[in-house]
Amino acid sequence: MVRNVTPDENAKIVSAPQHMTQTCLGSMDQQIEHALTEKASAILMDLSSLQAVDSASLNWLLQTQTRLALLKIELRIHNPSEIAHDVLLATRLDSRFTITTTPENVLVEAGSERNG
Repeated sequence: MVRNVTPDENAKIVSAPQHMTQTCLGSMDQQIEHALTEKASAILMDLSSLQAVDSASLNWLLQTQTRLALLKIELRIHNPSEIAHDVLLATRLDSRFTITTTPENVLVEAGSERNG
């Protein structure tokens, strides 16, 4: 489900690297832990710069979502790149996550589709 939202005040953004692979998951865990120490009400996983993702990282997203759900914190996919969006659709993970976009990002994407 894709929704245009203004992130709530207590939501924390965690940015994924351009190449999300098993080697970067430790650093991603640290970002999540930092957001938890700041009492995040939701975590927005920013995938706007994502260009490549491996299966270990997709599995990590699912495990992290489950772990956060136990703490009553929602993990949302935020501003996915075209590649990230395609991967989520192909793996049907789009049905497992709430996918959010900011209004500014929607306008940029709409403009690039018309020009592309």
